[in-house]
Amino acid sequence: RVGNMDFEKDQIDRDEYAQKLEEQKENEEEKDNIQEVKPEENEEADKEIPPETPPEPEEEKQPEQEPEKEVEKEIEKQKNFDILTLKVNNNQDGKYLTISKEYEITNPEVIAELLDENITAIPSKMRNFRKPKVSIALPLIDNSELINLFTYLPLSNTKHGLPYIINADFIPDLDRTDLVQNLKYNDEVLKFASETLLTFSQILINDNKYSDFLKLIPDFENSNISALEIIAENYLANSIKLELPDLDNVNIKKDNLIIDKTGIFKIIDKKYINQIEKFLDKHILSSLLIDEEDKLIDYLEIDTFNEKDLIDLFNLVTFKKDYFISYKQFIFFLFRIRILENH
Repeated sequence: RVGNMDFEKDQIDRDEYAQKLEEQKENEEEKDNIQEVKPEENEEADKEIPPETPPEPEEEKQPEQEPEKEVEKEIEKQKNFDILTLKVNNNQDGKYLTISKEYEITNPEVIAELLDENITAIPSKMRNFRKPKVSIALPLIDNSELINLFTYLPLSNTKHGLPYIINADFIPDLDRTDLVQNLKYNDEVLKFASETLLTFSQILINDNKYSDFLKLIPDFENSNISALEIIAENYLANSIKLELPDLDNVNIKKDNLIIDKTGIFKIIDKKYINQIEKFLDKHILSSLLIDEEDKLIDYLEIDTFNEKDLIDLFNLVTFKKDYFISYKQFIFFLFRIRILENH
């Protein structure tokens, strides 16, 4: 039994030994395979890698400099105003009707403010300044993006939608984007600007430039911008000075004019208007300005002849005699009325 046990042990030992030999052989084969692979890897690794050619440094791109703009001004003198043409690099950039006026500060409150050293918003050079200049420039081509107030340079926050530019000796704020607010001096200069607008208005009327004149009428009385309120208030208060053409193309004071809303005086003699009591001293405004009649009525407060006034006209003895004395004349009158309605 012992012998059998030893034999079995020997058998086990031999089997284990054979298994170890087998494993060793397999390990050696794996090493050989690894060695066969490694030289190829080393060969690839040992291959000479050509040095990289360093990229040529890129030249720094210099920002393209815009050519300097050559701005030219051409001024064509007229009798009472100038025509200013701006050219940039020989190309027309804008054309304006312009007028300039100089004023003198006489208001004691404004002078006291200018002399008050405690008001630091007033530059020292303005302390003894008394003669501001105001210029108005009206573009011949409408531009809704205009900066409206200048003090020889544009005040960028003053795009108020006006169709013209006011350039004057205002006192600007520190960043030069708007006027210094609540300054009596600036308010006084705005009043001078309003007066300049009125003067310019009359000049344009006299020169038969009615469409240009109508652009100057302030139609912003409800504005919450104090500068515009001052301009509108003073323009309208002093518009009594304006003279506009009547049907005979004679300039008549604004308050002595009426606007014919009915159109009746296109077909009858204008003499009848003065036979109506309320219109004894009135003239009928020229039809050349009728395109903007609502603006003239609302902002210049020009009186009107309307449908209710037709009753007074038809009741005039002279009118009845001239137009209603016979059936034939009456029919002819109605026919002319019909033609008027179609127009």
